[in-house]
Amino acid sequence: MQILSEVATGYPDSTVRQRAADCTHVVVSRQLKGVSKADGGYLLRAVRKLVPEDRLLNRDCQRIVQQLTPSKSTNLPKPVRRDDLPERIHTIQLPGNDIRWSKAITSGRMIFVAGHGQDELVLVRSSWQGVDRPGKAWKTQPGLSESPIILTAHPLNDDFVLTHVVGGPVLSHEHVFAPTAECPRTTTAGAIRGMSAGALAALRTARDVTWLLEVRNNGLTLVGIGPTGEHVFTNMAPLQDLAALGNVHTIPLYACGGATFAGFGNNLYVFDDSMSVQTIEFDEPIAALVGAAPILLELDEVETDVAHRAARLYRFDRKKYKRLTKQGFNFEI
Repeated sequence: MQILSEVATGYPDSTVRQRAADCTHVVVSRQLKGVSKADGGYLLRAVRKLVPEDRLLNRDCQRIVQQLTPSKSTNLPKPVRRDDLPERIHTIQLPGNDIRWSKAITSGRMIFVAGHGQDELVLVRSSWQGVDRPGKAWKTQPGLSESPIILTAHPLNDDFVLTHVVGGPVLSHEHVFAPTAECPRTTTAGAIRGMSAGALAALRTARDVTWLLEVRNNGLTLVGIGPTGEHVFTNMAPLQDLAALGNVHTIPLYACGGATFAGFGNNLYVFDDSMSVQTIEFDEPIAALVGAAPILLELDEVETDVAHRAARLYRFDRKKYKRLTKQGFNFEI
């Protein structure tokens, strides 16, 4: 439907535009019978786009949508409850009894673990077979032994690991892990250009964009840095109480599609490509943000007749859900 409506409104040839518009009306009228309110809204959206200035058409489409049967959540597949507990299948022994290990990530086939030693930040690289010795260490300021550690890398490429201690200065130099039999790639660890001492969280995505969440000008500032060090995004969410920073030990960060999410205390900040920032308040502090393979189809439609900012509507993709569950994905909450 989206392709038909785009041809009907944007194709250079008027004859083609008219035929595409006629086809849109025919297809929508045939598919409206027996569809849910969400699917009907998606179909009628294509009709409204044909003549956006026609207020009567827009009103009639909304009236038809309201007469359709609402989507029922009972149609969604019920999650399968599993009672079996996770089973430990392997253990990797970390070095240094005097090191308090507190952060671990994976990148490609490698595992990176960071911790605090005596006024130093220690980072080790490991494969499934064991730790690649020796580890790397940076001197840190006294009093930072309890500070959170930022550790992030490209999910598929272990060439670089961004490393930082929250509250401390940007690391002055990089460390290089040379290739070994267990870890055949060269890995560089340290800070990146454009990073400041006010960094609270960081995230690297599969698109090779590094997201930094920093405190700037009395607000949480999200900075996007491209693969060559260029700034691709900057946006700020004002903070009402900067003193609350002292009570936040970790700030989870997650990126999905065109949005980046940051959990700060009880508030979830949503930064999107339109340079707007949404704040969603929860009853309890946000400890982590995770995502799963998408099983929702984004509709070209938003809520109507609501007092708040209209939310975008989605449709459950049953085929994708079944395909992913057969592949081993578990969407149980």
